[in-house]
Amino acid sequence: MRQQLPRAGTRKLHELIAPELAAHGIEVGRDYLFDLLARHKLLIRQRKRKAFTTDSRHWMRKYTNLTCQLVIDRPEQLWVSDMTYIAFFHYRGFSLHQTNLLRYRLLQAFQFLS
Repeated sequence: MRQQLPRAGTRKLHELIAPELAAHGIEVGRDYLFDLLARHKLLIRQRKRKAFTTDSRHWMRKYTNLTCQLVIDRPEQLWVSDMTYIAFFHYRGFSLHQTNLLRYRLLQAFQFLS
């Protein structure tokens, strides 16, 4: 079954094979199935999450650095800005209320800075 559905989780696998095993009089619990798959190195390995950073390989125009030769010799001679995209994901353990609170706090912080 693992070869047919290589990315299926253990709980899903347990649901799929339980009726077939029960037809042969074999009872396998979920925890035992976890242990069995772990012993034979058949558990799905968690994918590493990649951090989202600036992607400069986009189709839009990219401007050259106009400040590389500039010598800064007084305050406020050079002003820069940055557009940052902050993604909010709803995942286990992070409720909608917490997400909205975080958005509100970020908005307050940005208004304070401007």
